Amino acid sequence: KLKMIRKEKGITQAEMSKQLGYRSPSTYHYIETGKTKLTIEKAKKICNILNISIEELIDEFQENCSLKEGA
Repeated sequence: KLKMIRKEKGITQAEMSKQLGYRSPSTYHYIETGKTKLTIEKAKKICNILNISIEELIDEFQENCSLKEGA
């Protein structure tokens, strides 16, 4: 779902990675696929970039991966 939302907005993984401060698009790819944990701070940034609510993002992560507290 997160990937679908990103694609609907016309944003690439490389663009998401850059806006989130990651050096490599693969880091963001790992978030989309649930292979890495996401901080609350990064979750908020993703919501802002994609213009979605935190609830929508949480629903996605409950299915695919986990959130962790911290920066």
